[in-house]
Amino acid sequence: MLGRSHGVAFLLALAVLAGAAAGRAPAAAPPTLRLDVAEQSVVPSLGLVDAGRVRVVVRNLGVESHALTLVRTRAFAVVPPVRIAAGLRSVVPVVRVAPRHSVAETVVLRPGPYEALDVGPGRVVGAWVAFSVR
Repeated sequence: MLGRSHGVAFLLALAVLAGAAAGRAPAAAPPTLRLDVAEQSVVPSLGLVDAGRVRVVVRNLGVESHALTLVRTRAFAVVPPVRIAAGLRSVVPVVRVAPRHSVAETVVLRPGPYEALDVGPGRVVGAWVAFSVR
């Protein structure tokens, strides 16, 4: 009888552990916002992103290197300045991407309007695109 009670206790402990493991969900991967950049264009994969952690993938489809940054704006689709001012606060550091390459960065975005700016030599803004975070 003693052996049987140990077997039952073992099965009961195993069931408890299995239930505890099943209750823990694996950490979900953050949603991905892909920004395809080329000469004179930035195209987002989404126009609306949920707030929180977001994986931003910058994919350079062009033949020249590009440097992209994200900025939070006061309103949706505000025309950006021609040149980036020294005090402009970016959400991410400037992401430099070689032709036919991609770079990924995970960032935390708060709700509001944003713009992705393709920044050229002399901090001149080339192409840009607006998107929102809810």
